[in-house]
Amino acid sequence: MSLVVIGLTAVTGHLGATSVWSGTSAAGPSSGPTASAGAAGSPTPATHGYTMAEVAAHDSTQSCWAAIDGEVYNLTDWIDLHPGGREEILRLCGTDATIAFQRQHAGQPKPAERLAGYSLGP
Repeated sequence: MSLVVIGLTAVTGHLGATSVWSGTSAAGPSSGPTASAGAAGSPTPATHGYTMAEVAAHDSTQSCWAAIDGEVYNLTDWIDLHPGGREEILRLCGTDATIAFQRQHAGQPKPAERLAGYSLGP
C-alpha cells in the first residue's frame, strides 16, 4: 500500500508542484502558517517531542499531521493549497511521510522552506 502511495505521490503532484516551486503560480500564501494556526489548535509538544502514535491520531482533513525527517508538521491548512492536489496530502495524514516528500521534492529548496512553516516540533 505505501509503495502505491509513494508512486502516486511522485507521479500526480509533479506538475503542480513544479509550477508553484518555480514561482509561476500566484496561488497560496508566500509562507506557511505557524504551528499554532489551523484546525488542530495549538499543540504543545512534550519535552521529548511527539510520538508516531500522536502523529497517527491526526489522520483526517480536520487534523492532518505528518512526520518528515524526524520533524512533525501540521499540514491541515496545506491540504487545499497543495499544488499537486489535496489527495496527495491526505494520503500523508497520520504517517511518516519522509520517503514520499523526499521522492517528490528532494533537492528543491522552496518545498522545504514552505514545509518549515508548518512545523510543530521533533
